[in-house]
Amino acid sequence: MTILTTIILLVLSLFGGLVLNNTNTTQQRADDTMIRSDINAVFQKLEEHYNENGDYPTLKQLTERGADVLPGINPEALIDKYGVALWEQDSLYTYEPSDCGAIGCSSYTISSTLSSGEQYEKYSLN
Repeated sequence: MTILTTIILLVLSLFGGLVLNNTNTTQQRADDTMIRSDINAVFQKLEEHYNENGDYPTLKQLTERGADVLPGINPEALIDKYGVALWEQDSLYTYEPSDCGAIGCSSYTISSTLSSGEQYEKYSLN
C-alpha cells in the first residue's frame, strides 16, 4: 500500500506542478498582451497629438497634465500592471521624448519589457 500511496502522491505533485506552470505562462501572456495594447494605444494618441499640434508632448507635460495631454485615451493605458503611471520613475512603461524645445518634442520612443525579456518598442513616425 505504501508504494501505491507514494506513486499517487508523485503523480499528484507532477500534475500540480504542470498546472502551476501553465497558470504562470497564461498570466505572462496576458501581461504581455496588456503591455502591447497599452503601448499601441499611447502610440496612437501620441501620433494624433503630433498631427494636431505639430509636436509630441514633453515628459513634463505628461507629468503635469497626464491623460489630458492625449485627449480620448483610456487613462488606464497610461498605467502599468502595478498602478504606476507612464511618466513615473518606476513604471514598466518608458516614454522617452527627444529633440525637445520649450513647447514640444520632435520624436520619441515608448517601450516596455515583456515577460520573455524582449523589449517592445514604438518609435515616432515623424
